[in-house]
Amino acid sequence: MISSVVRDESNGSSAVFPIFQASQLNYASLITHLSSPPHFPISHAFRNQLVAHYETADRHEQDAVADADPWQTLLDSFPRCTICAAGDVPPEVRSDRAKEEDHSNASSAPGVWGIIFTYFRPTFQSLSTHIWISTEAALYEANHETFEARPSAMRPQLVRDSAPLVKFLLLDLQREAVEKLQVLRGDQGRRVTLGAVEQEWANLLCSWLGQVDVETLALRAANKTQDDDAEAIRSVSETAPKISSTFASRWNIPWANPCASVYLSVEPDAELLAAGQGAKEGEGGKVIQRGRWSVRSLISDKETKLVQKSNKLPFSLDYVESRKHLSIIIRDALEATNASDDSTGVNLESYPTDRRKGNAAGWVYAHDQLSLGSLHVASPYRRLRSTSASLANSESSVGRLLVHAMGLKLHRAIMHALARSGALQRLEEAHVKNGKGAYDFAPTVGDTELTAGAIGFFERCGFKHFRNAVWLGLEMTPEGAPP
Repeated sequence: MISSVVRDESNGSSAVFPIFQASQLNYASLITHLSSPPHFPISHAFRNQLVAHYETADRHEQDAVADADPWQTLLDSFPRCTICAAGDVPPEVRSDRAKEEDHSNASSAPGVWGIIFTYFRPTFQSLSTHIWISTEAALYEANHETFEARPSAMRPQLVRDSAPLVKFLLLDLQREAVEKLQVLRGDQGRRVTLGAVEQEWANLLCSWLGQVDVETLALRAANKTQDDDAEAIRSVSETAPKISSTFASRWNIPWANPCASVYLSVEPDAELLAAGQGAKEGEGGKVIQRGRWSVRSLISDKETKLVQKSNKLPFSLDYVESRKHLSIIIRDALEATNASDDSTGVNLESYPTDRRKGNAAGWVYAHDQLSLGSLHVASPYRRLRSTSASLANSESSVGRLLVHAMGLKLHRAIMHALARSGALQRLEEAHVKNGKGAYDFAPTVGDTELTAGAIGFFERCGFKHFRNAVWLGLEMTPEGAPP
């Protein structure tokens, strides 16, 4: 264990947090902890980020045995990454060696601890950082049947208790990670994408750095406000740690994307499963014929370009290419053979403008954290109506069919990753021992826009809005970067 003393430059006070490196944490126990109530499913995105590297395009189902050295596998998958825990880390997730250490000097609130994971992927133009704080689930009313996002009455106190640790993870440890990688990546090393962070922590960060709150940042990024909106800066609680103006001036927050996190417990679709069992193998795996729809993975470069160009967010083509193995595309009345421009008269790279044979009706892929990405129904296939109760024949089923098909694929992927992590058997044994009913360790989760239309689409597909998250752009200024 390493004790880190953090000095507040504004008033000279010190805060001490025990830091646990990856080798001092029990990987399988940590994944089990993050996969169990009350933390789950709030912790879903962070949990998946720690196991998603097992889901590569060349993995095999028969390899679903516990990894002998999971931390090393993670570090090999993310060269030069930074991962550590800080605060009052519970004994059950520490390694045997770390349990013997004395942690009596911790100054965080009892029970408050967190983890930070920072890495760089060649398919991105910035660092990626993910954090999880143990108080996040308590920010919402506990209802493990609906998982709907209702703020807890204890939220103000929880934010005050958590603020020092949030500051330590997001500013102090984050800066160390940026400085290490900036030497290797140049200007790219100064830019950070903070992924799926709890909105309360994002607003704290904005306020500490003298920025407007995330909602105003999002509007500014969409060119809906002027620059003169300093009055929108959210005040920080008097008990929260203060940041010196010198330290704050080293950082900038150029954009924010507040989201609604939505949740759907996977219920196997009997018709879809039956169709999959009898499906023929094609170039992109099984091609499932479901009524008028053909369901399969993305396979061609033209399809990848179509999906990439249709994204509202500017993900690179290389990134979308890397997600093909966890993707679904639905085509209208596609024949059993693979489509091409010559055989159907449809341009596979063009966005459909009408409904006809061969057109792409919708698509979806999984992000790095095994959540829904680019869930999209093409304009001609939206808001269609049908009197048929069957999903197979209903023209209005494209969104639901995408969700069901991708949900099954993601469920299998996450369960495989949990098995490789060594946590799946522990979870199943604990569940049986506690005598609980059915519990889904691998639900379908995604982040969508905080608009009535976007949330309404997911709700019609059976999802529940259970959390508010933010994707945030963070940048160290040239003056704050190391020479």
